[in-house]
Amino acid sequence: GIERIKLSQTKDEIEIDNGNLKTELGSLSHKFDLLEQDRNRLSDLALHLETSKNNLEECLQNLDREKGDLNESYTLLGMEKEDILDNLEVSNREREKLGQTIVRMAKAREDLVKEKHELKEQLGMVEMKLDGALENNKRLTEEKGALEHKLHDTEQKLARVELHKDSLEREVEELGQLKEDLTVELASVNKEKEIQGVT
Repeated sequence: GIERIKLSQTKDEIEIDNGNLKTELGSLSHKFDLLEQDRNRLSDLALHLETSKNNLEECLQNLDREKGDLNESYTLLGMEKEDILDNLEVSNREREKLGQTIVRMAKAREDLVKEKHELKEQLGMVEMKLDGALENNKRLTEEKGALEHKLHDTEQKLARVELHKDSLEREVEELGQLKEDLTVELASVNKEKEIQGVT
C-alpha cells in the first residue's frame, strides 16, 4: 500500500514536472518564435545595411569621380583665370590706345571745326566774287547784245555801201565807155578836119 502511495506521489510529481516541462516548452517555443522574428528582422536589417553599404560605396565612387571632375574643373578655371588676366592686360593696353586715339580724334575734330570755319569764310568770299562775276557777266551780256545790235546795223550799212559802190562802179564803167566813144568820135572829127584843111 505504501509503494502504491509512493508511486501515486511519483506519478503526480511526474505529471507536475510534465506540466511544468510543457509550460516551459511552450515558453521556449514562444521565445523561439520571438528569436525567429528577431532573426528575420536582423536578416532584413542586415540586407538593408548591405544595400545601404552598397549605396554608400556607390556614393563614395561618385564623390571620387566628382572630386576628380572638380579637380579638373579647378585646373581649367586656373587656366581660364590666366587667360582672363592676359586678356585684361591686352584690354588695358587697347583701352590706353583708344584713349590716345580719342585725344587725337578730338584734336582732329577741333582742327576740322577750325578748317570748316576758314572754309566758310573762304566760301563767303568766293560767293561775293561769284556775285560780282555774275553781275559783270550780266553787264557784259548786255554790252554784247548792244554790240551785236550795232554790228547788225553796221552790216546793213556796209551792204548798202556795197550796193552803192557797185552802182558807182557801173557808172564809172559807163563813163569810161562814154569817154572811149567820145575819144574815137573826137579823133574822127579831127581827122575829118585835117582832111578838110588839106583840101
